[in-house]
This record gives sequence, C-alpha cells and structure tokens, in this order.
Amino acid sequence: MDLATAPKNPLLATRTFRGRTVFQGSFFFAYLHRSALPRTFAVLFTICVLFPFSSFFFLSNAFTQELSPTPSIPKGLVEYQIDPEHSTIQFSVRHLGISVVRGLFPTFKGSFTFPDTPADGALLPSARAEVTIDAGAISSRVPKRDKHLRSPDFLSTTKFPEIRFSTTAIEGSSPENFQVVGKLSIRGIEKEVRLDVQGGSRAQDPRGNERIGFSARTTIDRFDYGVKWNQLLESGAPVVGSEIEIELLIEGVKGIAPGKGAGHQTPAPSP
Repeated sequence: MDLATAPKNPLLATRTFRGRTVFQGSFFFAYLHRSALPRTFAVLFTICVLFPFSSFFFLSNAFTQELSPTPSIPKGLVEYQIDPEHSTIQFSVRHLGISVVRGLFPTFKGSFTFPDTPADGALLPSARAEVTIDAGAISSRVPKRDKHLRSPDFLSTTKFPEIRFSTTAIEGSSPENFQVVGKLSIRGIEKEVRLDVQGGSRAQDPRGNERIGFSARTTIDRFDYGVKWNQLLESGAPVVGSEIEIELLIEGVKGIAPGKGAGHQTPAPSP
C-alpha cells in the first residue's frame, strides 16, 4: 500500500498546542474525559443523593399513612364487633308465587357503634354500622341452585365477590326500636335501604365480654341491583319473585376484634 494514498488515522494526526507538537488523539481523549465527567457525576449524584432521598420520602409517606389515626368514636358511643358465630344474615323470596325459599350468607364481618348507656337515646343518631358479606358463600341448602345464584344470572360473585352495607343515618330516639338508613351495594350497584331494627338487650358472656343483640328487617327489589334473571309460567307468575326479604340477627361483642375471644363461649365448669 502506498503510504501517500493510504487513509489517515485522525487520532495519529498532529497539531500544535502551546508550542508543542502533539497527537490529535490527545485532544480526542481529553474531550471524552471532559464529557464523561458530567455524566459520571450525574450517575453518582442520582445513586448517592436522589435515590436515597426519594426512597426515604416514599417510605416515610407510607409509614405516616399507616400510622394515621382512625376516625374517633363520638363520646358516649362504644364499638362492637359483629360475632359471626352468633349472628345470621338470611333472605327469603317467593317461588312460583305459591311458596317461599330461604337462604343465608354464612360468611360476613362488620362492626357498629352504639350508645354505651342503654337509656341514652340522644346519641343514637350518631351511631354507625358497616358490614361486608362474602357473596360467594351464599347458601340455599341446594348446591345446584347455589351455583346458579353465584352465576352472572344472579349475584355474579366472580366479578362482584362482596356485598357491602354502611349506614348514612339512624332515625329514632329509642335504642330498642329505630330505623337504620344506609347504602347497600350488590353487583357494584349501590342503593339506599331502610332497616327496621329492634333489640338492644345486653348481657355478659362467661368470659366477661359485654354483648348486645338486635334484629333487623328490610325488603329490596332485586331488579334494582341488576339481578333480572327470570322465567314466567303459563299463568304469568314468575318462577322467582322480584322482592327479597332480608333479615339480620346480630350479636355484637364490645371492644373485641374478630378472632380475639369473640367466638363460641364454652361455659366454665361448675366448681
């Protein structure tokens, strides 16, 4: 190869710098060195400063939210946990227009507040209740029918696994007979319902826990919640009625979380 015509390597070219002849590559590598510094500093700054700071901010924010105080209970009210082992949520519906089929939801949880003093009805409007029901646990004592009730024709429990209720108001001044107004959510549809409540009797169980009991009733139209499956007989009567009667038999335990001694009470042996 003729050196005169061979391509020149720019890194081997020379130039004059401060009175000295140096290789062009010296300036190239100096440029790389200078340009790499800002990038290196940015990486180190991100790793050593920004990442720890952002992590600390995220963790401290999550920790603060975790420790945020729950809404306080108004003075004069106490909280009760619903004892599912001594409570029942059941329903009934007309079948063929001639009889009634009953069912229940055996799995649920909830709590409510209530005046600590039985005679203090003035505090009743400030009481509240929340209940969450496992829709997929529905039972009418017939497995084939229960499977149909869990299907999209009825509760569609795969898509809507829970039924929820929370109070919005309590009407009445007697702790033994009042009305609870709240939002009932079924299949993701929320409607207002009104329950007639009776009870308020209190007792102490063998473990010393204070308990209180209520019964409540209401009627809803299943069509309002998108449960519209039906068949008509030749007479025009529906196979399944549209009105669902709901009854709750609730026993609450004062100040005890579920699974902390609120379950079945075995009487102490006689001395």
